[in-house]
Amino acid sequence: MNNSSDFISQSLRLLRERALLLFVAALLCAVAATAFALWQPPLYRSTAVLTLTDWQAERLSRRDPALDKNPANVGGAAADEMSRALVMLKAPAFWTELNAQPSQLSLEHKRRGNLVALRWTSQQPGQASQQLTDLVQRWDQRLQQRFITERQHLMQQAPDPLLAAELQQAEALHPFALQWLQPPSGGDKALSRPWFWWAVFAAVTGFLLMFQLLLFRRLQKCSQ
Repeated sequence: MNNSSDFISQSLRLLRERALLLFVAALLCAVAATAFALWQPPLYRSTAVLTLTDWQAERLSRRDPALDKNPANVGGAAADEMSRALVMLKAPAFWTELNAQPSQLSLEHKRRGNLVALRWTSQQPGQASQQLTDLVQRWDQRLQQRFITERQHLMQQAPDPLLAAELQQAEALHPFALQWLQPPSGGDKALSRPWFWWAVFAAVTGFLLMFQLLLFRRLQKCSQ
């Protein structure tokens, strides 16, 4: 109990005697954090929502057996198709070809849905929307190339008039698999920088660290 009382007493005394030093330490940390936050290059963000093209949705509905045409199963097939498309999007080779960083893109895809929400960030003013558009176009082209290659391989194994017609349609489609439900928007205005919260966090951290250091030294002297 005496140790606890002594600790509280020393803490209160330290706050009274070193209040100015603690305030200066907190202020310096806040200024440094604010400068760091403002020094960072501004970011621009564009958002969009994608879904499968009507041709893809129709193809997936034809793929299932005649007795399996309920909307739940067709929707599940579309969701699975979008999941496979996202695997290609996350491939390192795709980003190397795009000359961009995966960290620039964040997305949200519900497991049983065929909608994908995209958020693209860029350090170039006015370029985020165009960069997001370019990404989706290249992604769609890769999906088209993969589909055509797979169908050509099947045709070599077993020629089929229906498969040949589907292949001919696939080669002529632009876009092939992905279409905008909500086209890219934003990207012209820089995101607000959270310098205030950086400053508050740094000030509190600096205050506590300096307080703990001074208190530790004082308690050491008292124990000697």
